[in-house]
Amino acid sequence: MGHEEATYRSSDGRLVEMVLYRPTDSRRRYLDQPMLVALPGGPGSGIRYLCSTLDEVGDRAHMEVAYLNLPGPHCLARSGEDAWCWIELLEGIISRLLESRHDKRVVLFGHSFGAFLALMAGIRMQSLNGLILCGGLPAMPNNPLAGFKNDDAGQLAALSEVMQGLAADDEAYRQGWEKFLPLLLAKPDDDETGTMLLGDLGMCRQTHANGLRAIGQFDYRQLLGEVDCSTLVITGDQDRLTPMSAWNPHVPMLTERGWDFSLIPDAGHFPTHENGDFFIEEVVKWLLAR
Repeated sequence: MGHEEATYRSSDGRLVEMVLYRPTDSRRRYLDQPMLVALPGGPGSGIRYLCSTLDEVGDRAHMEVAYLNLPGPHCLARSGEDAWCWIELLEGIISRLLESRHDKRVVLFGHSFGAFLALMAGIRMQSLNGLILCGGLPAMPNNPLAGFKNDDAGQLAALSEVMQGLAADDEAYRQGWEKFLPLLLAKPDDDETGTMLLGDLGMCRQTHANGLRAIGQFDYRQLLGEVDCSTLVITGDQDRLTPMSAWNPHVPMLTERGWDFSLIPDAGHFPTHENGDFFIEEVVKWLLAR
């Protein structure tokens, strides 16, 4: 599917660019409907790994879908330690989308790192029509690898190296992903899903390292009540990196505020690939009920 690119630049120069991909095909028939804006994980993972699943969601929910490419190989944050440069630019892009379409409703979808940014936007912005947080957390844990302590030492070393931004270059970064990716899947021996993900994920060591330095700023536990839109938290029932259990202390309060929580069976950190049909059904059902 072809996409129209629109580039937005920050006013302070800290972020070089962020690219919005909008469909050029028949989905244009949904222009008078709400827009689903997707933020990928990573950062630096690119949008390709999300497209097939969310394009299907858009068709079935009768929504236009746009993909916001976070800083990648050719558009790095100058200061990787400041997450606010990303969220401020994200706010600017969404505001311009709303201005260009009168009464346009935006539902923001974020996966993994993108879910952190989406949640930050939901706390700060009153103009969103909904949030979908896939594989996200209310705060970055002190030890994000705690759920993997009994796994293969070599895979854990590769995961730790990537999580700490220590890979020597993009090739070493890719090799690390190849080694530890099975740990993030519900079925570690699912070579087909692993190969598909490795083919679709972008691999930029420096961008990922910048994002991981920034992610330490994310702790929204005291701010969750400020989200003023419908919200769906959705993750794989075997996701050990961003488990649903991290939300448990907040579920009673958030449920009262209209939040929904959904576990995708037989899925780890990538439910879009591991159990895509079930994921699509859950998200479409939630969107159509709004």
